[in-house]
Amino acid sequence: TNIWADEDLNTIAFIHRSDYSSNGDNSSGSLRFDYSTNGGSTWTSNAGPIWNPNLSGYAYPGFARYPRIGILNETGNTNPLNASVAVWAPTLVGTNGGAWGGALMGTHKMDNTTTNVSVDTTGGHLTLDNSYVDGGNFWGLSFHQPDYDVEEYTDTVLVWKGTMDWSTDSMTYVEHRAYMPVTNETANGKIVGDANIFFAANGTTGYISLEAYDSTLAPAKVIHPYLIKTTNGGSSWGSIMGPNLDELVDNGSGDSLVTIFDQITGGTWSIGHLTSSTRGHDLAVDANGNPHMFVHVFPGTGTAASGGTPAADFNYFPGVNLLVDIFTTDGGLSWDCNIVSQVFTFDF
Repeated sequence: TNIWADEDLNTIAFIHRSDYSSNGDNSSGSLRFDYSTNGGSTWTSNAGPIWNPNLSGYAYPGFARYPRIGILNETGNTNPLNASVAVWAPTLVGTNGGAWGGALMGTHKMDNTTTNVSVDTTGGHLTLDNSYVDGGNFWGLSFHQPDYDVEEYTDTVLVWKGTMDWSTDSMTYVEHRAYMPVTNETANGKIVGDANIFFAANGTTGYISLEAYDSTLAPAKVIHPYLIKTTNGGSSWGSIMGPNLDELVDNGSGDSLVTIFDQITGGTWSIGHLTSSTRGHDLAVDANGNPHMFVHVFPGTGTAASGGTPAADFNYFPGVNLLVDIFTTDGGLSWDCNIVSQVFTFDF
């Protein structure tokens, strides 16, 4: 996420690319942040820069894009300006397809006195996925695809874990690798959407969620959310698990999602398989350590609108959209859901 709140410090931080024409930075690939130390009532804008490379093209260490942020705070500290922010962003070093290839990681003290950042180019990085912080720990996701123009995603997630050294206001990183497969479908290759990482309060139980297609979990060729779990802080990860969207029943109404879509469309559609989408999901872990995936669900493959023909593989109807909290309380043996809201976008 590019915005982070620390309740203990009553502080919010938001990271963004630089408006370099107004502040003297070298380019829009520089990074600055805004912060509030009173819960959002007032803000300090354009602190930093956190990152300000002086480059003329796509070269190491690279212009930054799509930055993420988190607030790192030492136990016992109550002064927001003594805290640091963790940064995680892809950079355009030109070593992978689309000029990608770099992963910017590091810390910047909120009083702007200390910056320790570096760029890794060993992982075949693309646009990167989300990051998470807790106290003095950091985790960042990069889905391994070292030759983007030629090869598919390698079914390997690079999990960068950082541990803060408060004496130097810098972070030590270790790269762990997790197996998170995506089916290589004949006509479409590997469909890989966005991913998130989140940890329980104990800092050891955590999950990575992904929107993609895995034929061992999905009942048809649809996009669907699934997870892997760690119990040792991210050093190792378990096997994939996830729901069959067709079988989910809304706890509030007692009706299946298939039935609810039939009601929404007035009983004039033939609802086939349910699908999610490659973008726009979120992940949280509750007080009991159970994962919750917040996803959009649509009628998908095999669905026929009134008088229409069945939707093809991986197709869906964006105008018929439910935002759903999908969760498990038994380690993935069974799945529950709560409809948060119908999303009224487009017509159907």
